[in-house]
Amino acid sequence: MHIKQLAIPFILLASMSACGNKNHDGNVGINEILSISYSGADSHSLIPSILDSLMFIPLYGSIDHPIAHVDDLQINGQGYFILDQHRNIIHAYSPSGDYLYQIDATGKGPGEYLEIGCFSISDSALYTVDNYAKKINKYDIRDGSFIKNYDTPITVGGMRKLNNGNFLLCELPIEGATQTDASDGSRIYLADSTLKIIDSLLPYINGRDKIQMPQLMKGGDGTISYGSYGYNGYTLLDSRDGHVVGNVSVTTSKPFNQAEIKDMQLTEALDFIDNNGYKFLVSTPLDAGRYVVFTIKEGQNGEVCVYDKVTSKKYFNSNTDFNNLFICPDESYNGKFYTIYNFGADFLDTQLKSGFNKPPHIADSIIRNDGTVLLCYTMKE
Repeated sequence: MHIKQLAIPFILLASMSACGNKNHDGNVGINEILSISYSGADSHSLIPSILDSLMFIPLYGSIDHPIAHVDDLQINGQGYFILDQHRNIIHAYSPSGDYLYQIDATGKGPGEYLEIGCFSISDSALYTVDNYAKKINKYDIRDGSFIKNYDTPITVGGMRKLNNGNFLLCELPIEGATQTDASDGSRIYLADSTLKIIDSLLPYINGRDKIQMPQLMKGGDGTISYGSYGYNGYTLLDSRDGHVVGNVSVTTSKPFNQAEIKDMQLTEALDFIDNNGYKFLVSTPLDAGRYVVFTIKEGQNGEVCVYDKVTSKKYFNSNTDFNNLFICPDESYNGKFYTIYNFGADFLDTQLKSGFNKPPHIADSIIRNDGTVLLCYTMKE
């Protein structure tokens, strides 16, 4: 079953073919701590066999404050924070799912922005990146009130606040764009608490990746995953201070090679990729506890895979029985995986007919009224 991966973005045409590969430029010398070999879905190894529970978390207020698009989900002890990049809004909900506030401040004044390219949270603050205005706004995470702003040190494609108060920033390499002086040609930068660059990681050697993505980093349990569409792996960084833990390679039977399409026009490149059946990562993997979740492009769709680091086994969804269906998660937190479910009544009914778990009454009502719930997956240990 392919949920949430039905449309593989054109953006993958502008992607690198290897981030987590230790032989790729900039990653030379970084230890490969795990190698995952992917050959395709196995109908005998199903995700429900390693799933302990699936819980529906209603987001109260999401009917009156609809979440039209989901571009990023971040979670901490303060609650759930959802970026709708199309509308430049961040929706904030408490840990119990109660509506808290929206950050909706398009403009040029204090506390306003022209875009939310990406965002980051800490226990006390929420940060939004505006690459157009070249600033980062800081808000109180409790009520969304504006505190101050900083200059963007680079063109930021992803941002994570570290436990020591510093930040990890990954560069958004837009083809033809001029980077700031602080950019030294690396993928990732370490910034202090005032957003001043103090170090850089994973330098480019053969030119910048041609990536135009809003996010390249995802959270985990004590780590941050860095990767992207088209990569053949990802890099793990320590969420305490940002140091590199190591690379994880994800090898497929037919990896995508950027060099083969670099001189092609868009339509030609799309046809070339479809006709050749490449298999590659289409999202930044989530690494939590003993499990890694990633999505591989399979034909026109994306196949969700859960990898068990203890047993080295890979697990997949059933194509016929949707009971405990593992819909590709948007974030991991405290060993659990979270998926935003806002597909509406018709889609839910179609899934229910195939055996998908029936939501409790409140969650069911919210979904049928075009609201949003979270699916929380707890895996077996």
